[in-house]
Amino acid sequence: MTIILQLKTFLEKSKTLALVLAFALSLVINPLKAQSYCEANLYTTGCTASDMISYFELNTLINNSGSSCTATVTPNIGFSDFTSIPTTTLTPGQFYQTIIGNVYGSAGVNIWIDYDDDGNFVLSEQIGDASNLPSSTNYTMSVSVPLNAVPGIHRLRARLVYNMSGNAIDPCTQYTYGECEDYQVYIQALPPCTGTPFAGNATSTTTLVCGNTSFNLNLSGNTIESGIEYQWQSSPNGSTWTNFGPIQNTGLLSIPSITATTYYQCVATCTTFAQSATSTPIVVNLNSFINCYCVPQSIDCSNATITNVTFETINDNPVCAASGYTDNTGTIPSVSIGANQTYTLAISANCPFGTGAPEVWIDYNQNGIFEPSEYSALGGISNGTVIGNISVPFTALGGNTRMRLKMQSSSGPTYSQDPCTVTEFYGQFLDYLITIIPTTPCSGAPGIGNSISTEST
Repeated sequence: MTIILQLKTFLEKSKTLALVLAFALSLVINPLKAQSYCEANLYTTGCTASDMISYFELNTLINNSGSSCTATVTPNIGFSDFTSIPTTTLTPGQFYQTIIGNVYGSAGVNIWIDYDDDGNFVLSEQIGDASNLPSSTNYTMSVSVPLNAVPGIHRLRARLVYNMSGNAIDPCTQYTYGECEDYQVYIQALPPCTGTPFAGNATSTTTLVCGNTSFNLNLSGNTIESGIEYQWQSSPNGSTWTNFGPIQNTGLLSIPSITATTYYQCVATCTTFAQSATSTPIVVNLNSFINCYCVPQSIDCSNATITNVTFETINDNPVCAASGYTDNTGTIPSVSIGANQTYTLAISANCPFGTGAPEVWIDYNQNGIFEPSEYSALGGISNGTVIGNISVPFTALGGNTRMRLKMQSSSGPTYSQDPCTVTEFYGQFLDYLITIIPTTPCSGAPGIGNSISTEST
């Protein structure tokens, strides 16, 4: 008993040592399993071309590794194991600022924590990602630890890949350039809830969303304790509420898409005391489809330039923009075309180092997506004009929509049939506003006309 009292007094005088002891005790209670993580063949070139993480900071975990690539040994080229450096303590349900240093070029980063210690980093263990990290800059991003994170010591992986979107980065797939760094973090246990919890405020990653875009709901300012269950509710008007989604032990909920403006709120219940509270609601507005089209990837139009577009009342002499993409929907008046009709489109271009492949999309069903059924291709062109026909389907919806022109230059021509991404170095994208006049609906008995035949005998 005397030894215990002395130990207690000593710990009260040293919070740092108390944290160390808690960290060590967690190894006994919830030991980090000896798992084999993917570490070999993550990159072919790795950080040897200066594509690397030069600085990593998460809470009190700080690693200033610098701009010198040390992970150069095959097959672990580009992989750095920093699990032996001092860790940090994270609290479930909290957001943390993370700072990533990127040495060279535009890059993406993805971060995971292996909560179940099974040696795999899966989608549900992703805590944050970022894209287009600038070179020679420390980039600040936000990561979150879910409420249901398992207490104990777990492995964290931060992976940087050159010229890739952060959320597309896989923890084990082999890439060409970049660096992967592993650390350890300590997730502390939450205290149990007592009485009525405070549900806080409903939040969303966006309050203006396109119909084909996902978003996340969460809570802020709420009670962070164990033993709380969360039930999300939705409403078309903010007054009539319906439960949706499962009852879960975290406030985070992913919504794949919406079809109308929707209100959301969350009911938090302390299960031990069966007492509940409801969050302040939030409204997520559905954006018009006309604002929801993909922005094309940048492309160089200096050597593959569309010099004229003629389509009904459109007679445009485009200018080569820095990104290779020009949105004319707000500057050139809309052109009216009718459903079930065919029109002539003429494109003039100058491609001195190859053959241009003009491609056209018109969003006939007005869903904000250029689909294969809305696609047309014109003949190849190097220096001159190509003319093609655009047939508007009988089912085209009436009203304003968008037309996209894309031309890439290659030795082909090469038709990518992709309205958003590029496959060649030179090319150009142009958007125009289109007004479709729908077919007149039938009324009453239609005239059946006369029967005819190709043969009279």
